[in-house]
Amino acid sequence: MVKVKFCGITRREDIDQAIALGADAIGFNFFAGSPRAVTVIEAVDLAQAIPPSIWKVGVFVNQTRAEIKDAIAKVKLDFLQFHGDEEPEFCRSFDQMRIIRAVRLGGGNEASQLQQAMQVAEYILFDRHHRTQFGGTGEAVGDDLLGEAFGMVPKERVILAGGLTPENVAEKVRRFCPFGVDVASGVEEAPGRKSAQRMAAFMQNAREASV
Repeated sequence: MVKVKFCGITRREDIDQAIALGADAIGFNFFAGSPRAVTVIEAVDLAQAIPPSIWKVGVFVNQTRAEIKDAIAKVKLDFLQFHGDEEPEFCRSFDQMRIIRAVRLGGGNEASQLQQAMQVAEYILFDRHHRTQFGGTGEAVGDDLLGEAFGMVPKERVILAGGLTPENVAEKVRRFCPFGVDVASGVEEAPGRKSAQRMAAFMQNAREASV
């Protein structure tokens, strides 16, 4: 069954909804330039409600080793998700941490990016390339481009993101059969504020499509 990750969580009520729905992972965005950013102190408070069965994922964009280690230690993260221009050696340097490497499709040089990502990460997250932003744009990746990328990475290592919504997630899951799906803006009523109804619809549609 497809794994579901709700990302860019900033409120306790959204944590509670994700838990109630049976989410597999919850993402905290530590990139200050994101409208869904949280501080480490805020994430510590939010993470207290998350049971061990749900992965806590820290999302980072070109941040320092000290910042990342601080979040690991205080929030007790299960995964690091690198979403910027981090070098492979940097991604590998966090001992015993599980890694998700985002690859932004549509900007060119995908084959090289995917090859590097597979060397450092347990899972590869497919997102949409944007000229000035690192994710969370709500822009979908075209099916042709996704098809090419899925041809280069085992599907059981792919987390699909980029423009997913309750309305389109079932079709994407049925067509590409990824390990997981990741949603942020697609279930929001405003940046950083999730809609309980859209979260529930996303979960139901994703799971039913993978049965």
